[in-house]
Amino acid sequence: MLINCMALTKEYHKLLKEMHVKKPKWGRNFRDKDIPKMMKEAIENFAPKSILDFGCGAGILVDKLKHLYPDINVTGWDPRFEGKMPSEVDMIISTDVLEHVEPTLVQETLTDLGIRARVCQYHLIACFEAVAILPDGRNAHLTVRTPDWWQAELKHTGMDKFKEDAYALLVDVPDKDPLATTYYECILTK
Repeated sequence: MLINCMALTKEYHKLLKEMHVKKPKWGRNFRDKDIPKMMKEAIENFAPKSILDFGCGAGILVDKLKHLYPDINVTGWDPRFEGKMPSEVDMIISTDVLEHVEPTLVQETLTDLGIRARVCQYHLIACFEAVAILPDGRNAHLTVRTPDWWQAELKHTGMDKFKEDAYALLVDVPDKDPLATTYYECILTK
């Protein structure tokens, strides 16, 4: 079932809404403080007139982008919202979102993102298990794969890689040991 772009089952959609109600701060992370450098680079290189933050959570990044780029029409969509997202935008961005897509629906989601993005896309993908656990007991990162796997899957967007990077970070987690992480970051263009 395709729900406004992100392909997800009704059951998973219900779990995501429940998770956001039970944990209002879920989805906020260390990047809430800064806009990723590669994302800024994509905005500056491609000068989009419209941006969709796919999986925007509480909309913190949407607000920051609106402030920094007042001439760009920035909107956000998240599965917890009932609203529809635009059928076309110049640029689609996602940060820590694609790993939440159900594995059997990744290709469908990427294909749809490729249809909606007229100019480019920016993605930052977590390639490690999340600290958060869904109400049904599964890890919140349903599709934990390597950067190489994501490189291959992104062909379903119909876009070419403009720039990419994979890197590791040690992230502090409250009341737990630091978490070793790997991220895959890319800019795609038509």
